Amino acid sequence: MRSDSLADRVSKLREVTVERGATAPEAATAQALADRLAERLQPARPALIRPQVARYATSARADRRSARSLRFVAFG
Repeated sequence: MRSDSLADRVSKLREVTVERGATAPEAATAQALADRLAERLQPARPALIRPQVARYATSARADRRSARSLRFVAFG
């Protein structure tokens, strides 16, 4: 979904309030959905990587193992 249409959808969901005629459960659901969609608009924060994982990840280009085997390093 494009970010401009996503931002429009979030703003419309934020407008669903009890004061505007929605019931309390409808307003709560709209706010929760707006929060979830707004998370997609925020840039991803860099993950905290342990030094040994970062070193192993940068050596992946020279490593002979397959890329699929490298994905399990982060779960230590």
